[in-house]
Amino acid sequence: MNTPPNRSVVPVDSTEWVPESKPVADSAFAAHGVMAPGVLLMRNLPFAPKMALLGALLLAAMAALAFAYYSTMLGDIAFSAKERDGVHDVALLYPALEASLSARRDAVAAATGAGAAAYDASRADLQKALQQWQTQRRVREAGTERALQAVQQAVAS
Repeated sequence: MNTPPNRSVVPVDSTEWVPESKPVADSAFAAHGVMAPGVLLMRNLPFAPKMALLGALLLAAMAALAFAYYSTMLGDIAFSAKERDGVHDVALLYPALEASLSARRDAVAAATGAGAAAYDASRADLQKALQQWQTQRRVREAGTERALQAVQQAVAS
């Protein structure tokens, strides 16, 4: 191992002391790792194509971000549209809810022996309100279809 002499006495142009160096890398990959292809490309390109490549990569990154933002906004818009349709359907369901409460009240009265005719009328009103809701509603998903069938079976029985 070569040790450096006292620095204060070594002349500037002296080559007596040279620090030990590592062996030269035998490939660009050994020196730069996974960045080697990019390093080699940038070393071999002139300035103008190099800047054009960097600009194109910047624009590609911006386009990818813009696409992600745009698709997220489309998803939010679609969700809001479904939400508006659900609110519309719930507003249409209020007459059926009122009719079901009247039918329940009249069913209790009919069970005690008073007002069987009122129960039949309120039950017909409930059927009519459910039919009107079924024709005017906007959301037709599997969950609402099953719930509607369950309500119709309960009303029929």
